[in-house]
Amino acid sequence: MFHTIVFSGGANYAAAFVGCIRYLEHIGLRHAARRLVGSSAGALIALLTALGLSSDEMRAWSMELAEVHLMNKISLDSALDLYETCGIDSGEHLLNAVKATLAKYGFADERDPTFKDLAQKTGNDLFVCVLNLSSQQFEYLSVDTTPLMSVALAVRMSMSLPVMFTPVHYNGNVYVDPVLGRNFPYDFPGRTPQTDSGVLGLYVSGTRTKTLKNPHCAFQGFILALMAVVVDQSNNHADKHAFRMVNVEIADCAAKFDVATMAFTWTPDIISHLAKSGYAEAKRVLQDYANPA
Repeated sequence: MFHTIVFSGGANYAAAFVGCIRYLEHIGLRHAARRLVGSSAGALIALLTALGLSSDEMRAWSMELAEVHLMNKISLDSALDLYETCGIDSGEHLLNAVKATLAKYGFADERDPTFKDLAQKTGNDLFVCVLNLSSQQFEYLSVDTTPLMSVALAVRMSMSLPVMFTPVHYNGNVYVDPVLGRNFPYDFPGRTPQTDSGVLGLYVSGTRTKTLKNPHCAFQGFILALMAVVVDQSNNHADKHAFRMVNVEIADCAAKFDVATMAFTWTPDIISHLAKSGYAEAKRVLQDYANPA
């Protein structure tokens, strides 16, 4: 029985976790975990899980999000402002998308729900991993550490990929995506060797891209290769061996990069591919829970 689920980052690849959740539903363990921990895009999936969305609802949500532009197109002004803003996009669209998700799934009456609101309404504890650049420390935002903080803002912080999004300034500190060291947030508060057996880790890793050899997509290949190295190195250094791990490997064909928006794109086909990959890997790793001895 799992009391905690830990979600890694992975940009749009995190849609694979929808398939993992679907398999947990099939074996009756979907609602066993009350503690949900996430980094970057994994923080957003952890939030959906904390809100109680089913895998079908998550899939529908992913399809809806595929139609939303979470980043503005790159302009000359945004490029010139990069020196001052430290990010191409302000993150406003992303923040509003998270707020809209909260309003749609249980918080229509709350203007900007906090971690305390989320815990009281759902009974679940959400832990969002962020990197505090001011202190150069990784932090976990939760009902225990930041009860009155906006959940949407916390997720926005965790998804503030350097350069792509502007960092978030909060209480005199500067926060960004923890991808460089906690893409898999393994050292969450409350973790002990005695409780590790009840932790389920879900993370995505990219296969080595070959698109750098293709002169027609050199920039796309560069970005994909860079992301794969960053994600894999972060995951490889994580102390994850004590957990039951579901590792979903994502092939190059699942990735599409839009140079105009500097963002990975979602399509229904990509979402389906990722979800199926997540389901298959979860089934392979967790089949003993479906058929206990």
